[in-house]
Amino acid sequence: MSLSASLSEKAEPDAFWKKALYAFGITDETFSVAAMKEGTVNASYMFGLIAMAYGSWVVNSGIGHAVGASLPESLQESMSIALYAMFIGLLVPALKKQRKIVWLAGLSALFNSIGTFVLHLSKGWSIVLATLLSAVIVQWLAKEGGNGDE
Repeated sequence: MSLSASLSEKAEPDAFWKKALYAFGITDETFSVAAMKEGTVNASYMFGLIAMAYGSWVVNSGIGHAVGASLPESLQESMSIALYAMFIGLLVPALKKQRKIVWLAGLSALFNSIGTFVLHLSKGWSIVLATLLSAVIVQWLAKEGGNGDE
């Protein structure tokens, strides 16, 4: 919902039903593409973008299932860490550029551990609260002491 609200500032005036319809299809990826587009976005652009993203997701999910099902069981089981490895791969270059990211990742890990092992929160709530708390603290510290990019 916040992605749709943010994009509404870039959207050209259009019928409410059109905006409501394409707001339903906004994901992280489509939001990023639309937000980076120069100028405004219209309903036709958003419908095309969402259709391409959704179509790609459906087709590639089918391909992934077919390929994944044909892999040996030991390799299938090892894929359970692939998503975590991808996020680490995205995090490491950012860690090299900004100290703020190091603090954010470290505090998130610390707060998540406390939430999970000390407070016995569910994994979902622990991650959400750790993310919010660390983001607020790091942003507050960055405001107090400069930009945090040193």
